[in-house]
Amino acid sequence: MCGAGNSSRRLPQASAPGVCPRCQPQVSAPCICPRRMSQASDPGICPRRLPQASVPGVSPRRQSQASAPGVSPRRQPQASAPGVSPRRQPQASVPGVSPRRQSQATAPGVSPRRQSQASIPGVSPRRLPQASVPGYCPRRQSQASIPGVNPRRQPQASAPGVCPRRQSQASIPGVNPRLLPQASVPGVCPRRQSQASVPGYCPRRQSQASIPGVNPRLELKFNLDQYVNKRYPGLVKIVRNSKREGLIRARIHGWNAATAPVVGFFDAHVEFNTAWAEPILTRVKEDHTRIILPAIDNIKFNTFEVQQYANAAHGYNWGLWCMYIIPPQEWLDKGDETAPIRTPAMIGCSFVVDREYFSEIGLLDPGMEVYGGENIELGMRVWQCGGSMEVLPCARVAHIERTKKPYNNDIDYYAKRNALRAAEVWMDEYRSHVYMAWNIPMNNPGVDYGDVSERVALRKRLQCRSFRWYLENVYPEMRIYNNTITYGEVRNSKASGYCLDQGSEDDDKAILYPCHGMSSQLARYSTEGLLQLGPLGSTTFLPDTKCLIDDGRGRTPSLKKCDSVSRVSQRLWDFTQNGPIISRDTGRCMEVEMSKDANFGLRLVVQRCSGQKWMIRNWIKHPKH
Repeated sequence: MCGAGNSSRRLPQASAPGVCPRCQPQVSAPCICPRRMSQASDPGICPRRLPQASVPGVSPRRQSQASAPGVSPRRQPQASAPGVSPRRQPQASVPGVSPRRQSQATAPGVSPRRQSQASIPGVSPRRLPQASVPGYCPRRQSQASIPGVNPRRQPQASAPGVCPRRQSQASIPGVNPRLLPQASVPGVCPRRQSQASVPGYCPRRQSQASIPGVNPRLELKFNLDQYVNKRYPGLVKIVRNSKREGLIRARIHGWNAATAPVVGFFDAHVEFNTAWAEPILTRVKEDHTRIILPAIDNIKFNTFEVQQYANAAHGYNWGLWCMYIIPPQEWLDKGDETAPIRTPAMIGCSFVVDREYFSEIGLLDPGMEVYGGENIELGMRVWQCGGSMEVLPCARVAHIERTKKPYNNDIDYYAKRNALRAAEVWMDEYRSHVYMAWNIPMNNPGVDYGDVSERVALRKRLQCRSFRWYLENVYPEMRIYNNTITYGEVRNSKASGYCLDQGSEDDDKAILYPCHGMSSQLARYSTEGLLQLGPLGSTTFLPDTKCLIDDGRGRTPSLKKCDSVSRVSQRLWDFTQNGPIISRDTGRCMEVEMSKDANFGLRLVVQRCSGQKWMIRNWIKHPKH
């Protein structure tokens, strides 16, 4: 991202940061992972940046065949004429053909500024399928399969479904290109901060960066300072925290260091496609209360190949864990894949926002810890308090998803804590759904989510709408469970250490299993008499929780889709705390019997009532029957 008046011609893609946080120990290697460098005598130095084409560690494919000493291999012509500046030499093997017209595939010496940029910056174009990429701006992608065609020369017709050039770049507000506090960002190893904090875009323009956090690696201390000061004098800020703060507060520190009117927040392991910033800045200029999310593709961590994702909105389940969801029906009905997509929340790895507006609505919640839930809370808050959030298909980035992450051991606790904090402030009577999803009691949940009084005061000051309004107008796909009487683990007096469990999904048979409190043992009893077992089917995009059924034909209760039973009464039960569970259809009781053939010697059956008692852990309201 550049300041006002920036142009795509100023975006040298090779210097885009964010590739391979684990294997790039030096910020000077934003383009090639050292693991890919053969016989590298100087690990961490990107071969594309090496001043000598013959330096060891540069792939032979990338070395110029007739290299001029001191000239970057990317800029050297393949057959240089003595005494002629490399920039003046014809770049193709066909004499007399202007290098601007030549295909890059046969012109290794063509300036990277002229190369087609359909690929993600910093990733080898040989790994990127350039043509049939659904979801990309059709007008900008139309010539992606013809290397060497400059996207800026492509016709900008105003046909439907085409990403037009919105307006002159001079009228677009400036933006801090990568205000990225990355020390504890999800997917970034905190001990190995990557190059995302060193913007490779438009170094002539204003750019700022942030690398908060405590990091023991020396190359991310003095060496990083030295590199940044030499390469981006006066342009890049490195902001360090005195202690580890986590992603959420680190991003707030980054915002404090920003000065441009628009600020972007991105994970360090995010790559940018061409012309990603202009559509975003246009939408922000039209309405400063919009938070804009680029469309996100995937970069495979082991090959760096780009996996194109379909256009999607960003949603979440009742545990406030993010996920991709189908775009709203009105967007699908338009038939315009370039149109902005209304989204209830965000995945969290990339968003752009007006700096002052972000301050007005309360930034991110500084009371949240580490990572998780802040992206959902921001989506709720923006919508409820008069703003909006959208995914912009014409602005595309790609995210490297790793299989091993440094916070796996404790992330569930922080995600749960942050989710409860958001629920208590923004979700009104629906906050119970979050407790249900995590299968914890609303009273004394065992999680200290901190003081939320300041956030409650913020909501009151901004005069925000109710969560019911949000569900009805922004996220109607969420399933509502406000008819819940009680939920949680279900235990029998005859086997108190064992809980009702959904068992294997293949046989649809409920079982007894040692109690562990996970979602497979989440039971929910409703005012209608439904007894559902298993994880909450939070949205209509997911299967709903199954119902316990007594069909009268066997001795074992089964689990079926609630709307698939032959008689409604087969799915209804009578239950009171510390009492029997009785089928309204057959009058039989669900009970436990001893059996040597059953797992743990216990079998769940429906039979003539013998006086066994059941207890469900958490109560929301007293039953009416």
